[in-house]
This record gives sequence, C-alpha cells and structure tokens, in this order.
Amino acid sequence: MVPAGHVVKEGKIGNTTYRICDDAYRNRTSKDIDRTLHNIAVIGRRILINKKTEVKK
Repeated sequence: MVPAGHVVKEGKIGNTTYRICDDAYRNRTSKDIDRTLHNIAVIGRRILINKKTEVKK
C-alpha cells in the first residue's frame, strides 16, 4: 500500500482506486513549479519530434 500523501482528488475506475496528490508541489515556489512544468514541456516536445522523425524514415 502506498502511503497517503496530500490527496487532492480521489476516484475509482472499475475496480481501481486512484489518488492524485500534490506532494511534489508543496513547499515549492512558483518559480520552482514553473521550471518543472517547463522541463516537462521540453521532454514532451523531444518525444514528439523523435516520433515524427521515426515515422518519416
């Protein structure tokens, strides 16, 4: 069992219960969060670009 964090949403899909926690964002500045979101966007763009080049080959 995963220890409960600061749960912001909980739900169920079929027999699966899910919990969304915001622990990764607690005690962080807006600048820290913006940097994380920017890094996620960069990684996503790289994945999409690589997928497009794979399809063209």
